[in-house]
Amino acid sequence: MIPVRDDPYGRQPLRVANPEDEQGDEMVYYDEGPSCDEEFGDPQEPQDDDRYVLEALINQQSKATFTLINKMRTEFLENMKLMRTESSESMKQTRTELLEALKQIRTDGQTNLHTQGATGGGAPFQMGLDSTVDPSNLMSNTRGTENNGS
Repeated sequence: MIPVRDDPYGRQPLRVANPEDEQGDEMVYYDEGPSCDEEFGDPQEPQDDDRYVLEALINQQSKATFTLINKMRTEFLENMKLMRTESSESMKQTRTELLEALKQIRTDGQTNLHTQGATGGGAPFQMGLDSTVDPSNLMSNTRGTENNGS
């Protein structure tokens, strides 16, 4: 007969096996619930449980999504860097062309002014009214004093 002793933690009495007992490897504690393997399935065999398959698929999908997002982010940042470099080079080229054009205009303008002054040619600069404007209309204030036939 297997001796019984009280558990100090308040569980049901345990059956204690002696080393001479043939059933020493099969001790059962009656107050314990089902083991983790019995309740949730053996985690070593995920193909037997749909939950493990679903979890594996979700993990794979998450990894694939994360990888894709990182790849897209890297490509975007590389493209932005390239665009910034091209824009900077384009701005430098435009600035150089603009400065050269301004120098050319300044040089051509000074040459033309010297030429006109030296020969006395060129159109005289006139201040005044355009020939199509009637100066008499400019002096009279007709606002609010229209003649409406009365």
